[in-house]
Amino acid sequence: MSSSAYLLVNQKKVYNYSAVPTKVLALFADLDFIRIEGITTEPRELIFQADAATLRERLAVLGFGDGRIKKAFVDIRDQDLAYKSSYRSSLNWSEDYERDLKKKLDRHMAYLRNLSYGRWKMELAACVSGGLDIQSDTIEDRPWLPEGYIDHLVSLGAICLHLRDDDVLMLDMNPLVEPNHIAAHLDEPIDDRPVTIIVESPSPVIVITEGVFDVYALQSAIDILKPHLKKCVRFLDYEMKHEGSVSSAIRTVRSFAAAGVSNRVVALLDNDSAAHQEVLTLAGIDLPAGYRVLHYPDLEIARAYPTLGPQGRSIMDVNGLAGSIEMYLGSDVLKADGEDFEPVQWTGYQAKIKRYQGEITNKKKVQNIFREKVLVAKKYPTSLGLQDWSGLELILRHLIVALAEI
Repeated sequence: MSSSAYLLVNQKKVYNYSAVPTKVLALFADLDFIRIEGITTEPRELIFQADAATLRERLAVLGFGDGRIKKAFVDIRDQDLAYKSSYRSSLNWSEDYERDLKKKLDRHMAYLRNLSYGRWKMELAACVSGGLDIQSDTIEDRPWLPEGYIDHLVSLGAICLHLRDDDVLMLDMNPLVEPNHIAAHLDEPIDDRPVTIIVESPSPVIVITEGVFDVYALQSAIDILKPHLKKCVRFLDYEMKHEGSVSSAIRTVRSFAAAGVSNRVVALLDNDSAAHQEVLTLAGIDLPAGYRVLHYPDLEIARAYPTLGPQGRSIMDVNGLAGSIEMYLGSDVLKADGEDFEPVQWTGYQAKIKRYQGEITNKKKVQNIFREKVLVAKKYPTSLGLQDWSGLELILRHLIVALAEI
């Protein structure tokens, strides 16, 4: 019996793992550990599955998106080219088979030199859909993903890149459940005690916001809309008396960078005048490669939104001027009292960027209405279709895309 774990896409084996891939297992299982009962008698099946959309989003948030995979591709291609070039130079022309081999190597090396990332992705997708071997190093003109040479999550990310959202990936660990194999692999004695596999979850991204309600709203959105990302994102804990404001968020980013915090760090700030002005204080500062400063994305309903100012009530585009988290809580929250949105009230003038700052009126009331909305959504999941989550979904998509590029 083979002591390998298998990755299957739509029931076709596409990858073998010679050891328990705990980082990959964490992406599928969403648990901290797996207990295998009755290891010497009748162990239960150990198969995990997830759809491609779920895995792709988890991988993107953890930093294994298109940018990371492209870097790995360049490394694989260049290393492969160097190895085959060295191997070719070690051959002589004394035997017919060596002359044939040199011709094949020359053709394959020309293929590697001309292989672009875009072409590699398409060819890899074709191999995956066809159930072809993508692990063996050959001189066939097709892509490969060598186990042990690159991060397991890079390989999984590359496999997921061009799959349909509903394609099913399965991690089959049954071969490792056979008593002798799993006991040998995990250094466990072969007896009747259950075996525990500790799952090595990748480091989550740390998200810094402007305050405690931003954390509540975004964490609630993840819990309800994208629960598969809960372990991948960690928000700064404002219950620990951390000061909440855009200036403190920027200071925290700088402090983390100075302290050498190795997690990827994202400051996710309001899309308003105050936040845009505060970000100017980072000009000229080189943040670590894994750090990003983002604003909430522009919102469609904010393009023509009611405002209150010295000239009375008017309709205008408030994106970039008054885009606090409250603007993203849904039209059902912002129009809870009737047909009209809670208006934006203009406040201070931000001299450096020459814009007025605005904020939603009755902010506390809006927040409380949203809290009730969250309670209803968690208690009655079928009510989601009757609620407006489009603004928070937009923020989460914006965050996922940004994280995939880090």
